[in-house]
Amino acid sequence: MSTPRRVTPVERSRTPLRRRSLRRAVEPPIREGQSDRAIRFREAVFRRGLAIADVVAAGVALLVCTN
Repeated sequence: MSTPRRVTPVERSRTPLRRRSLRRAVEPPIREGQSDRAIRFREAVFRRGLAIADVVAAGVALLVCTN
């Protein structure tokens, strides 16, 4: 009875699945369309809203913890 052969890390990196995943990691990023003024405005409003929500949540957390 023979013992199973150990697969070295080099052999493991040569498997087709590994090559496919490496190829996907090197693909160029997806390019988005031209930035429009309305899109930039909407994103700015969204970011400011998130910042305000963070500040309000931190304030509420401080009020709850101190009382």
